[in-house]
Amino acid sequence: MNLGIDLFHGNDAAIAPSNLQQSILQASQPAQLPTGSDTLLMRLGSTQVMNSSSSGWAIFLVMLGTAGWAWQHQRTRKTRSKTNHNSIFQPSAHPLHYVRAAKRFEAQKDYPQAIAIYDEALLEHPQDYRLWQERGLILAKQGRFEEAIASYDQAYALRPDLRDFAHERGDALLELNRYDEAVESFDRFLRYEPNSSHILCDRGYALYQLGRYPEALQSLQQAQKLELANTPASEGQRTRLYEIAALYQLGRPEEAAIAAFKASRKYPDQPRFAALRRSADGISDVCSS
Repeated sequence: MNLGIDLFHGNDAAIAPSNLQQSILQASQPAQLPTGSDTLLMRLGSTQVMNSSSSGWAIFLVMLGTAGWAWQHQRTRKTRSKTNHNSIFQPSAHPLHYVRAAKRFEAQKDYPQAIAIYDEALLEHPQDYRLWQERGLILAKQGRFEEAIASYDQAYALRPDLRDFAHERGDALLELNRYDEAVESFDRFLRYEPNSSHILCDRGYALYQLGRYPEALQSLQQAQKLELANTPASEGQRTRLYEIAALYQLGRPEEAAIAAFKASRKYPDQPRFAALRRSADGISDVCSS
């Protein structure tokens, strides 16, 4: 979880006005019979087969089949036109070409356009896990966490051996306050990378929110042991804050005060830890703020 997050559907893009007008005009045109059908009808007429009821049915079936072919051909053309609307890519474009193009729009914070590119890419490459993952990240940046989770699930289904999907999915679940599911996602990640202080911190936070204080305390204290020199200060502070809170919730105020003292020594510019050291009663209030 990044409590300021840094951070699986088709192509819903509308047909451009010019293409829309063309589609309407095409749809209003009577279906043109292929040359072979014209010849067949002329031959049938020349032998006066049309005078019999059975021959009339034969002609009707020929016309019906031809009209059906024309309708299907017209429908296919319109579908392709809509799918490839305003596309800047060739149909065989490599998935990474789409990613690079979408990243440019992402850098400009034009997230809807970036998502539209991924949607188009997935029509061509639905089995590419990278497209699903990148799409999920953009959706999360927009706060569309349910859709982001669906994209991460698609990516994970294609590559269950890649741990990052579980991390990203867990972050999105935290934003939705779905803590049980978030813990499951973090546990999945930790099967691949058990020494991630960041994931252990996120997991401890989720467990604390569930009221599972002993498990939360264990995860948070383990996260502290695994912190590196470049661990962000915000992460270290959050880990210690919820460690102190978990100790207090478990009825261990002396240990909570000691943990607050150690935290105030490590982060002297954070007055909250000094306040917690002086007053165990303030622990719950600070953690809920």
